[in-house]
Amino acid sequence: MIPIQGGESKEIVKVEALDSHNEIIMLPDGKNMAYSSGWKIWMVSLDGGEPIQIETGLDEWLHSQIAISPDGETLAFTAFTGGDFDLWLMENFLP
Repeated sequence: MIPIQGGESKEIVKVEALDSHNEIIMLPDGKNMAYSSGWKIWMVSLDGGEPIQIETGLDEWLHSQIAISPDGETLAFTAFTGGDFDLWLMENFLP
């Protein structure tokens, strides 16, 4: 995080590989962000700390194209299933 008024920047999540963090979105609460990495969906506090994997309950290993509703209650994403990408909606996804 880089403060707009200046000062010291802070690392939120360590990047392990060149393409490790994609589709970064801010949650409406203004305190957390979500992103896809390793074909899974993660959430982390803007204060830093360990990312938490958002468990979708799907066996598919490829999750991408994430979006969160304006009220923060619904997560939309695609998952690779049997040769096709399917669109999924998940309510009450926050741990």
